[in-house]
Amino acid sequence: MEQKITSPLRRALEEAEAELTELKHTAEHTRTCLVALEGEYKKRVDERDEMRRERDAAIDTAFTMWAACVGAAGDTSFGMPPNEIAIAQVREYLKQLTWSRAIAEQNQPIPMILHCPECGERHIDEGEFAMKGHTTHACQHCGMVWKPAQITTVGVRFLPGYKNDK
Repeated sequence: MEQKITSPLRRALEEAEAELTELKHTAEHTRTCLVALEGEYKKRVDERDEMRRERDAAIDTAFTMWAACVGAAGDTSFGMPPNEIAIAQVREYLKQLTWSRAIAEQNQPIPMILHCPECGERHIDEGEFAMKGHTTHACQHCGMVWKPAQITTVGVRFLPGYKNDK
C-alpha cells in the first residue's frame, strides 16, 4: 500500500523535474535571444548616431562654404544679406538631402510625387503598393508602365514633412 502511494508521488515529482528542466532551457534560450536583440539594437542605434553625425558635419561644411561665398562676394549678391532665415533655409535643404540619401542607403522606398510620362495623370500608390516600394509603376489612367528611378519608389499624395494642403 505504501508503495502505491509513493509511486504516484514519485511520478509527479519526476514530471515536475522534467517541467523545471524544460523551463530552464526556455529561460536560457530567451536570455540568449535577448542578448542578441540587445546587440542588434545597439548596432542600429550606433548606425543612426553615425548617420546623424555625418549629416550634421555635411550641414556645417555646406554652411561654412556658403558663408565663405557670401563673404567673398562682399555684398548681397544673393539678394539678401546672410541672416538667420537664409541659414535656416540652407540647413533645412541639406537635411532633406541627407534624409533622402539615408532612406536610399537603407533600401527603403523613396516617396515621390509621380506623373505618368504618357498622359500626365498623377500616380499615387494605394493599398499594399503604398507600403511596399517598387521600381516599376503603372498608370491607372492610360496603362503606361515606366520606371521613374533606379531605386525603389512609392507614389505619394504629399511628400513627408510637408503640410497636406490640396
